[in-house]
Amino acid sequence: MVRAVSLLTTLALTGCARGDAELPTACLADAGVIRSALAAAPGPVRLEGGVPLSACLDRTAGPAEVQNVGAVYLEVATDLASVGRRGSDAPEVAQLAYLVGAVERGADGSGGVYDELERRLQLELSGVARGSQLYKEGLEAGRTGG
Repeated sequence: MVRAVSLLTTLALTGCARGDAELPTACLADAGVIRSALAAAPGPVRLEGGVPLSACLDRTAGPAEVQNVGAVYLEVATDLASVGRRGSDAPEVAQLAYLVGAVERGADGSGGVYDELERRLQLELSGVARGSQLYKEGLEAGRTGG
């Protein structure tokens, strides 16, 4: 079931990309790199070269890049949520919230290219303490600087 949903998400994201621009190389990092970068949350999270996570959500990116970023961000969110559901004081709560905020920031004005990714991330929040201070701090940091 999870693979089917992931495949549908990938197809939805890929179908909306325009393919006019290339993303920074840092945006093509794997889940381990993204997760390591998120360890700084709720402080500033940057990829190689100082690239914020939201910069990887470029509406003019090619279909393969959109697919890659969406799949990696969703994989990271799924992993963080599984730990974050265990307690509101887990650092993974702030990391997940930061990722959600950064995706919201990057997807804003994307013309719908990343709507499905935003929707899937919201689903991953089920059971996560969204009222906790760590979540609020991470979300705000992701929205403003992610």
